[in-house]
Amino acid sequence: MRTILYNRSVTAFSKDQLVSTLKACSLIKKIYFFLTIDSTNNYARILAEEGAPEGTLVISEEQTAGRGRMGRSWISPPGTGIWISVILRPNISPPRAALITPLVAVALNRSIREVTGLPSGIKWPNDILIRGKKAAGILTEISTDQASIRYIIVGIGINVNTEYFPEEIRDQATSLSLSSGQQISRLKILLSLLLELERQYLDFTRKKDCDSILLDYRKMSVTIGNQVLIPGPDGKLTVEAIDITETGGLLIKSGDGTTEEIISGEVQHLIFTP
Repeated sequence: MRTILYNRSVTAFSKDQLVSTLKACSLIKKIYFFLTIDSTNNYARILAEEGAPEGTLVISEEQTAGRGRMGRSWISPPGTGIWISVILRPNISPPRAALITPLVAVALNRSIREVTGLPSGIKWPNDILIRGKKAAGILTEISTDQASIRYIIVGIGINVNTEYFPEEIRDQATSLSLSSGQQISRLKILLSLLLELERQYLDFTRKKDCDSILLDYRKMSVTIGNQVLIPGPDGKLTVEAIDITETGGLLIKSGDGTTEEIISGEVQHLIFTP
């Protein structure tokens, strides 16, 4: 049974709009909608622990304690963006779960490009940049039980029509509306994202095809070919990002020609190349 659960009767996304989402996207089985919440990922984790099925979607108009990677906060003002979390329960081995973030990044980047026409790209491992500024991000959280995956929570935040950012991130952040010069339909972005996520995810879990995901990710990457900063024992090191590995890691080359794979963490672009 596919249902929609509201915390209040009056919402910014109308019930008809969310019903159309359920009808259009077979991956989504149930929607929990909030006007405000601390974090969609936090609530999705509670639902997952209680046995919520794959395809459970948590969406809120506002997050008061939205989270990004590395414990950072995510600014989620009401009515301006898309703040969602999806529960997945793939029948794959834990090592292959590392490809979920690249899969979602490809789906997210493609949906932004198709709806807006903007030159968005993927900054390794999980950010979407437009002309060097962050417009969207992904937070993937995985729960495993010995050799199997219990669930994966995919959190996605998109600055759709956000007009103002705190001063400390103003030079690094943007929104789809600021980048395009016009208001963007949040519903179009949401539907496009969920349909693209459905296609990518079902192909991956049914066909076990990771080659196409990595190929698309490499094509969309704005990190490959750039000089980047990474943490080193004596401060930050300047290296060249040269490829994405088969496990979704970042292959880098140092000044002496040696190569190394980074499997987690964050890099800083020195010069942005679109």
